[in-house]
Amino acid sequence: MVSQFVELRPSSLVEDVRDRLLEAIVTGELAPGERIVEAELARRMGISRGPVREAARLLQQWGILSSEARRGFFVRKVSLEEIDNLVDYRICLECYAARKAMDRIKHGDINKLRDLYSNILEAQTRRGTEPLAALECAFAFHEYIFELSGNPRLVEAFAGLLIQIRQIATFVNLADEASADFFGNNLLQIVEAFESNAPDRVEKTIRNYLIFSRDETKKFYIDHEQTE
Repeated sequence: MVSQFVELRPSSLVEDVRDRLLEAIVTGELAPGERIVEAELARRMGISRGPVREAARLLQQWGILSSEARRGFFVRKVSLEEIDNLVDYRICLECYAARKAMDRIKHGDINKLRDLYSNILEAQTRRGTEPLAALECAFAFHEYIFELSGNPRLVEAFAGLLIQIRQIATFVNLADEASADFFGNNLLQIVEAFESNAPDRVEKTIRNYLIFSRDETKKFYIDHEQTE
């Protein structure tokens, strides 16, 4: 019989390494298709290879990394089908969250949406020094819509989805200088839809925005041959 009281591993170290790897992936430091060199990363972080390997396995379970026998782990490239699947799931989540938000929204909440949109416009002016600033502000805008739903499970679901969305969006935003303008050019329509106090208009506007964003992302991936 195998004892359950075996030596415990420092799981917090594995989680720290996982988070560092994830940050490197979503910010583009580790590019799609790039191999995770465990020995080199362990050396740079001043640790053994074990936590790096365990962290990589966790990210493989999340769908962020892939593995090949005798070759190790790689940053997974995204397929066009997966982009479709992610956006379909996001449409379901965000349209529902927006309708729930319409049941609870107050004037101050609209003002906050306006402020978050203004943050996006301001971030666009910092493209030269902070290439991902507008993207992060756009994520904050969408996160607030989920918060307005009043459902913590929806907020949690979007947070999980955001991990994979961020990996895709980061690649596009780092590679395309014009991508930061996309949010400023399109998210104002969502603010105005909320101001209209018309749930059907809100849902339609969000759906159209996400579909347009999906189509532009797929076109970019095809043009840059970054799909599986």
